[in-house]
Amino acid sequence: FLVALGTSAAYFYSIFVVIYNARKAPTPRMMQAFESSALLIMFVILGKFLEARAKARTSMAISTLAKLTPEEATLVESQADGRLAEPERLPLVLVQRGDVLLVRPGERVPTDGIVESGGSTVDESMLTGESVPVSKSEGDKVIGG
Repeated sequence: FLVALGTSAAYFYSIFVVIYNARKAPTPRMMQAFESSALLIMFVILGKFLEARAKARTSMAISTLAKLTPEEATLVESQADGRLAEPERLPLVLVQRGDVLLVRPGERVPTDGIVESGGSTVDESMLTGESVPVSKSEGDKVIGG
């Protein structure tokens, strides 16, 4: 509303000045402000364009990050005698709190959790920006995705 009010005021003032200067003799003339309203409108349009472009880039970055999440996880269950059963692939949506998952070297960590046994390096660059993989061992927290 304020932009419309300001640009309209500058435009109508300029129309008044043109008519006033045309009716007066060659005495000191009043200044017009047509360019002010045009520049104000241009800056508003430019701001809206930059905002839309930033939103589009942000949406694209978020969707790219969402694609990095694995679709499946490898579940490892322990049997009654304490041995581990054969690993089973299942959709990520079926993983529950307390499940033990197997993450092989080179795979993405499917969910947040704690390393129970073993160790490896994990690429956490999408979260930390660090280009070097981080070493993880028993007891370390891992971030999924």
